[in-house]
Amino acid sequence: MALVSQGKDVRALALADNSPGRGWPVTLGSPSKLDPVPDKSVPLLRADGTKFPIDGDWYDGEGMVIEKGGRTMLIASDTGPAIRRFDIATGRQAGKDLPIPKELRFWPQGAAQTGRSIESLLSVAHAQNVTALTSLWHQPPKIFAADELVVDLATCPVGGRGQVAVPASSAQYPLLDNVEGMALGTPWTSGRYKGWHPLYPVSDDNDSDDQITRLYSLAGKLRP
Repeated sequence: MALVSQGKDVRALALADNSPGRGWPVTLGSPSKLDPVPDKSVPLLRADGTKFPIDGDWYDGEGMVIEKGGRTMLIASDTGPAIRRFDIATGRQAGKDLPIPKELRFWPQGAAQTGRSIESLLSVAHAQNVTALTSLWHQPPKIFAADELVVDLATCPVGGRGQVAVPASSAQYPLLDNVEGMALGTPWTSGRYKGWHPLYPVSDDNDSDDQITRLYSLAGKLRP
C-alpha cells in the first residue's frame, strides 16, 4: 500500500497479490477514525494493453512505491520475479521490466527460493548501493539495516466488544494477522502527536474464511 494524499480523508493505493494484477484507489478515512472505502480497481496491463499474468503465472504483487510526481508507480511481483513501472491512471506498464539482481532470481538464473524473492519495495534516501559486491562478509556494520521491534500487535488493547472486526486469526490476540503491507505518512505538525508519523499497516486474509483483511492506524516516532 502507498499513500496518495493526506488531507482530511487520507487516500491511498492498495495492491492485490493474486491474479489478475490490480490496484485499488482507497479512501482510508482519518488516522483517528479509519473508514476504508475502495474505489473501482485498475487492472495492471502490459504496454500493449493485454493483462498480466504472463505464461499462466499468477500475479503475486508484493511491493508498491509511488514515484515522485505521483503519475507512476513501481510494483514488485514475486512471480518472475519482476519490478515494473506502471502509469497510475491507466494501469499500463511504462517501459521495460527493471533489472533484477542475480541473487533475487530463481534457479537456474539465481539462487532465490520460489515465493521468497522480492517481498517489498521501499523508497529511501542516502542508502548505500551494494549491488556490485559479491559478499557483505567483510563490510562494516554501518551498511547493514538494523533489526528493531517497532510494535507488537499482541500487546495493543482491542477495545470493547465489537470494536475489532471478525473473524480474527487468534482468539487470544484478535489484532494479530498476516500483515503484508504498510504505508508511512508525513509527520503531524500539531497536536498530541506533533512530530510523529501516521503508520498504516494492512493484513492479507490469504483468501481464507478464518482471516480478515484488516487496516490499522498507528502513530510512530522515527529516530532522527
